[in-house]
Amino acid sequence: MCQNAKRAMSQTPAPKFYPPRNDAISHRLVAFGMPLVRRYWARVDKVLLPSDDAARLRAAFARPGIVCPNHPSLAEPTAVWDVIDRLGLRAQYVMDRRVLRMTGLLRPILQGAGAYSLRRGTADRESFACTRRLLVEGRQIVMFPEGETYGVNDALLPFHEGVAQMAFWGRGDRLKAHLDGEVLLVPVAVKYIYQPDMRATIEAVLARLEDQVGLTVDRSLGRYQRLRRLGLAALANMEQSMGLPGGGDLSLDERLDRWYTNALAKLSRTSEVELPTDGTLQDRLRRLFGVVEERLYEPKAPSTPHQRALEQQREPAWRAFESDLCRLQCFQAVRDGYVAAHPSAERYLDVLGRLDREISGRVRCYARRDAHVRVGEPVALSDWADDYAADKRGCVVRVTQALRERVRRLVAQLTELAPPLTDEPRPEPPGAA
Repeated sequence: MCQNAKRAMSQTPAPKFYPPRNDAISHRLVAFGMPLVRRYWARVDKVLLPSDDAARLRAAFARPGIVCPNHPSLAEPTAVWDVIDRLGLRAQYVMDRRVLRMTGLLRPILQGAGAYSLRRGTADRESFACTRRLLVEGRQIVMFPEGETYGVNDALLPFHEGVAQMAFWGRGDRLKAHLDGEVLLVPVAVKYIYQPDMRATIEAVLARLEDQVGLTVDRSLGRYQRLRRLGLAALANMEQSMGLPGGGDLSLDERLDRWYTNALAKLSRTSEVELPTDGTLQDRLRRLFGVVEERLYEPKAPSTPHQRALEQQREPAWRAFESDLCRLQCFQAVRDGYVAAHPSAERYLDVLGRLDREISGRVRCYARRDAHVRVGEPVALSDWADDYAADKRGCVVRVTQALRERVRRLVAQLTELAPPLTDEPRPEPPGAA
């Protein structure tokens, strides 16, 4: 989106909450358009759901609940919509408020098909109230508990505890309304498998990025050695831009953690926002993204021409701040040993995709893919009723952990669908003797 369009959007009054408006015409329009978006934008041809998983999902939709998929990329909503619509089911879809607002003329159609907004990093009371009301009405809601994308398909971010908390609130509201108190949290995992042989693509991406960071292409090195060398060169440049010294005896993960700590401290000082000290990296990122939402995309109170001029002068700094946050978001799930543990083409291109985003500034999909979907056994909140009554906060934490573990197991099962590349010796994990 061009800067003028972004500026116009930021200065246009808009509601803080976009509610769902379910209607048959909008649903048919989205049902027609979503496969086109999936095929031609996300480059995903088929969405594959085994019959046992389809039966499990259909059974879960007999109860109110929240469907909780992993969210490594922007393509998951298209895959999840596909399997739900294919089974003749209907759901509500939680979307980041800024993303929903940016859909422009398509927004009323998406709302009509069941989408509603959530402002991440904030206590969005209107969105929370809507979720509770939908659960009382017996609806099923698709909500991504990781809260953001991260580009590494075989990994998971920490789950946001608000998903389980809203489900418990909805269960309590149902009981107050003298309704069945069962509410389900349904674990779902999506995994993308490239259709063609991707070895030539990996070689081409490696060579292009090596050239961009000033490395001599050395094909005598193995594929993994080249990837690791590229990653270290990119990280050294990132450290230098942050004013950090060389890595010394630090491991790659320790260097990444140090870079994150310093980058977040810098952004905290810039925004004059105090970050939580006991939360995860994602908690801190969500808090800062919430500040960006408020400063750049929230409606502004009427102001004088002088005040508007001052706001416009500050806007480039906030755009740069937003860009820095997106850079942090890019690497939040990357860890040393991810490729060595299972050196599939998909894992190589996961990491190369993150490096490509950092080095070239572009997010790319390297070939056409199929999406494989799995559905796990739901977490039934009625099984946790006594635990919740005794310790609400602790129970929400434990349910969140249980839900994430079920999604993790599904992701691990799907990992085996992408076999390791066997044309080179299997790389040794970092730190191996």
